[in-house]
Amino acid sequence: MTTKVSRYPTGSRYSRTRNKQLVRVLTMLKALETKRWTLDELADEQRVTTRTVRRDFEAVYAAHLQIDECKGDDGKRRFFRSIWS
Repeated sequence: MTTKVSRYPTGSRYSRTRNKQLVRVLTMLKALETKRWTLDELADEQRVTTRTVRRDFEAVYAAHLQIDECKGDDGKRRFFRSIWS
């Protein structure tokens, strides 16, 4: 019987960073199901920069998940996730 050893040991800086991103992305996906958010609102909600939100979007797209987008009354792009798509 062989034991699989993780490439990145638990507690390493890399694994903590990946865990934070995973929690942030899952939280963001849940929030996107509740209302339409601007990029700035998502960044404020997650306490990160808009660049970080864009990186998280890239991770979601890489996983072939969909984030929908529309233009709000204020002209800003708003993002949401339809639970029916």
